[in-house]
Amino acid sequence: MAGSSGDVTFRGAYRQRGVAGGSSRVTADTLFRSPALLRLALSVCALQEVDSGRAGLDEPLDGSSATPRTLRGVLEDVASADPVLAQSSADSLAAVLMRCGGASVERRMTEGIIQRLMMRDTHVSLPSSMWTRVADVHDVSPEGKLRAVSFSTATRASLLCGRTTLYSTAADALTMLRSVLRADPILLTAESRDVLMSLRPDRPAAAPLVYSDALNTHCWIDAGADMAGLLFTQLIGERDSFVSALSDTFRSRLSAGNGRRIPRTRAERFWQSVVSCPDVRDRTLVSRR
Repeated sequence: MAGSSGDVTFRGAYRQRGVAGGSSRVTADTLFRSPALLRLALSVCALQEVDSGRAGLDEPLDGSSATPRTLRGVLEDVASADPVLAQSSADSLAAVLMRCGGASVERRMTEGIIQRLMMRDTHVSLPSSMWTRVADVHDVSPEGKLRAVSFSTATRASLLCGRTTLYSTAADALTMLRSVLRADPILLTAESRDVLMSLRPDRPAAAPLVYSDALNTHCWIDAGADMAGLLFTQLIGERDSFVSALSDTFRSRLSAGNGRRIPRTRAERFWQSVVSCPDVRDRTLVSRR
């Protein structure tokens, strides 16, 4: 999905929720685990603490350290393209939030973001009635076949996705991305939103703000182009893979269209143009079959 500050410009849902026979197709109400969206949410919650005066952006977080980290530094690391650094910093950020008033991370995200934006399909603790809507997690076997895996036993992915899980639909996630894009004061002051948008530790100054993760969920906000978007999968793998190329191409094709709305009647054709792009086509991944 993608959108501008004023409209949703692209909707698409493709393939099945799992590889098992009889798996439902991915639809608008499919739920995904998204550590990338969680990192953005944690960052917004931390900047809300700055807005309230309970935290300082450039104050040392640990006075006992010879080189103490600041909240600004942790936020930059959370937005890093390095998955290990990003996740360890997200865990540190969650700990900082716990020290600012004592409320749980779940409560802060629920009250500070989810309820304010009416994201009814976004949860940290997922109700049992919603588990049938969750997409399966997959990896690629040594034989090159897609296979379903238990997220709790997928050790590497679990480590890179942290101790807290955020479940959301693409539509809910885009609601949050677009709220940040248009500098919605219901979330952050203008000053804190500008801080968030300047977090590009590994990227050129003009690049969009990007969050991605070990499950290959990708979220991005490009204030200069007035666009935000996401690509959600549940595929464990390196982020410089097929899905990463797909996300980059999706973003660049939308930019080439100047963020114009793509009608539902043309959405399939547009998506096929993304998938067939040489930068994507040349990446070998069995899930394309």
